[in-house]
Amino acid sequence: MTQNAAFPRRWRAILGTEFVRYFLASLLALLVDLGVFSLSLRLTGVPWAIAAGLGFCAGALTAWWLSIRFVFRNRTLQKKPSAEFTGFLVIGILGLGVTEAVIWSSIHILNVMPEFGKLMAAGATFVFNFLLRKLFLFRRQS
Repeated sequence: MTQNAAFPRRWRAILGTEFVRYFLASLLALLVDLGVFSLSLRLTGVPWAIAAGLGFCAGALTAWWLSIRFVFRNRTLQKKPSAEFTGFLVIGILGLGVTEAVIWSSIHILNVMPEFGKLMAAGATFVFNFLLRKLFLFRRQS
């Protein structure tokens, strides 16, 4: 079997396990994020952008903890946990930009509730974050 034929099978195996675990971890992190977002928005009356940032922080901490404990077997920067966490947050902040853009568009262009916009953003941000985190933080070291 050639190396090219093995590549798709290898990635299917990775996505079949880590991707599913990442999905479950992200779902839990999303629930934390959405809960903090909605409570901040509805109970304290903070603007949606601040509420989204607060929700993001709570969700990011949840996602990172689950990622290193439950999702990924390989950790590129395991010996440098502060660098790993920094990279995780940088990717998350880029994902937050995706989230903010989708929420803004859903509120101001589609005229939907902020919570619905947040759910719409979750799909795009999920794929974005998984791919970058897998590529840069949780790949097998050569």
